[in-house]
Amino acid sequence: MLPTPTTVKVNVVPTTLIFTGPPVPLVNPSLDVVIPVRLIFPTPIIFFEIRNDLIEYIYNEKENDPKGLKQSNEGGWHSSYEIHKKNDFVKYYEFMMKNINQSIDIYFKSGVVFTMKDCWANINSKGDENKLHCHPNNDISGCFWIKSPDKSSCLSYLNPEHFAHDKLLYSLKENIKQKYFITSELTTTPTEGYIALFPSNLMHRVLKNNSDEHRISIAFNIQFNN
Repeated sequence: MLPTPTTVKVNVVPTTLIFTGPPVPLVNPSLDVVIPVRLIFPTPIIFFEIRNDLIEYIYNEKENDPKGLKQSNEGGWHSSYEIHKKNDFVKYYEFMMKNINQSIDIYFKSGVVFTMKDCWANINSKGDENKLHCHPNNDISGCFWIKSPDKSSCLSYLNPEHFAHDKLLYSLKENIKQKYFITSELTTTPTEGYIALFPSNLMHRVLKNNSDEHRISIAFNIQFNN
């Protein structure tokens, strides 16, 4: 059974890339201590010229396949995993790849080649959520928020070391946990037109949609080819 999470809420900045793994040491000279920090790296994208068109496209996909897939979703609609291979999705695929490439160029060394392995659309109505899961056999996963009204569900990442650091998390001062994102679970608020990229092995979930409107997103998996 998972321990009760200590949650830090972060208003997502454009295209968030979340790294885990060995914590980056931050030295506090006044205390002469090393504080482990997990970093969040931002990059902006713009998508407003295709927003309404893309929302209509996803609704049409649901109309053509109303049952969808049952994966991590509790309620809600989940499209097939190959939406990016459809001929009428080309312009959206090219838009996404352009922005993902920009993020890859910023954070990864030159020569890194990747392939979008899977891509699917999600529609969550009020009360719908996605249970804790990860995306095995991939390198980077992402979520592109298309429609995220107020009170719509947040994307939450589970600290992979939350069991090992359980006592540490309990013992730290709240202001330290807030300042350095030292927490068992990091919750990000969805913002329309932003993409979140994160390691595919990172456990995450989508909290319940408390809005009366739909929360619409496109998720995807990336594999490095080099």
